[in-house]
Amino acid sequence: MNKVYARESGFTLIELLITIVISSFIVFSIGMILIQTQLSWQKGRGTINQDADSRYCRLMIERELRKATSVYVGTPASAIRVWTIYGDTETIRQNGTNIELYSVATGSTLILLQDVVTLQFVLMPGSDCAQVNFTQRKVTDMSSGGAVSLNTSFVVQFRNKFT
Repeated sequence: MNKVYARESGFTLIELLITIVISSFIVFSIGMILIQTQLSWQKGRGTINQDADSRYCRLMIERELRKATSVYVGTPASAIRVWTIYGDTETIRQNGTNIELYSVATGSTLILLQDVVTLQFVLMPGSDCAQVNFTQRKVTDMSSGGAVSLNTSFVVQFRNKFT
């Protein structure tokens, strides 16, 4: 008579341990990829918002300077007074960490940009232009205090030539 050996179906302890270790490694790797993706997305979103805020500030400064019939850059050069073609007097200035547009006629203040480190106006000699420079530093990672600095520099030509 032939003997038939029956083999029990199932996994040995070693096979089970190897499967658990490999599965744990895969789950851990996927978790790390998801965390890094989320951090990159948040940083990118912060940079996009910072670019949009900076672009808005630049457009507003250009708009006000192009209306100028006369300008005065104070000392320090972080403020410029603009007399416009409409008879208004406005000041673009750095106040703390904000760039503000202050209307003398109404006494109202519009915040153009926040988290500003520096603002500088330079009247270009012999031309009807002004160079504007500002640096914005925005915290992108609250846990580590990581920040991104954005330097913006542009030249505005006054449309209304003045002496």
